[in-house]
Amino acid sequence: MRTQCEHLALVTAVVTPLVAIGLGMGSTTAAAATPPTLSITVLGATDWTLTWDGTPAAGCALDIGGSIGAVPPSASIPVGAFPAGAHEVNVECPVGSGNASPTVTLYAPRGAENDMRTQFSNDTQGAFGS
Repeated sequence: MRTQCEHLALVTAVVTPLVAIGLGMGSTTAAAATPPTLSITVLGATDWTLTWDGTPAAGCALDIGGSIGAVPPSASIPVGAFPAGAHEVNVECPVGSGNASPTVTLYAPRGAENDMRTQFSNDTQGAFGS
């Protein structure tokens, strides 16, 4: 019959390596799933600049109001006029992975109120739905 101390030592010897293996596997997965970043800033009096970084992905998909296009993993592009209304924007890297940036809302046309709403959505990364 084992003493309580021997029993505790045996359990520790068996459980500790299993926990270490589980933690090691979990940290590898989390590092690979870092979502891309997305930023919308005003450009001049009528346009916006979309900037994202999804590296180290080979390619990304930029979704602007349901219109999806292939883009490089890191870029900054000027965007012209949009039809009036709210346009949700996010970027997914790599394409088809489900690993997407928070959805930020761009409000058109440009003007003081819509610029403020767009910047609020950008600054909060869409957390409040703006």
